[in-house]
Formats: sequence, structure tokens, C-alpha cells
Amino acid sequence: MEATEQRKLAAKVAQEFCNEEITFDQFLERYPDDTKDRDIEDLFDLIEHWPKRGGLLGANESKYQFHLNSVGELISRLTY
Repeated sequence: MEATEQRKLAAKVAQEFCNEEITFDQFLERYPDDTKDRDIEDLFDLIEHWPKRGGLLGANESKYQFHLNSVGELISRLTY
């Protein structure tokens, strides 16, 4: 798969996961692997370490929003 196709696929699958259209297992099955693209790897890492929102061991609202914004920025970067 060509690098541009990998970037678009990564963005599409990540967006579907964020929209709760697919499960994490489906995300793992479809996400491109064997890539040397730093943005794709960073996006995978952010989704793999998605924080729990609030509660005793969860991220506070500002940390959660920062994480969410970071994911959104990478999805945008990979789309174009």
C-alpha cells in the first residue's frame, strides 16, 4: 500500500473509532501496520492510550480535551 493510501486509511479508521462507529478490535484489524510514518504511529499511540474521562483514575476535562484535540489534529494532517 502506498504511503498516501496508508495515511488516508489511518485517518478514516481513527475517525470511525472516535465516532464510535467501530470497536477498538475493529480499529486494530483495519489500521495500517508496518509503516514508518511518524504521524500514523503517533495517532495509533494516542488511540491505544485513550484516557478514561473523569472519575478517580480518569483524566480531568482539560487533559481529556487536549488528548481529543491531538487526535483530531493528526486525523486532519493525515487526511490532506
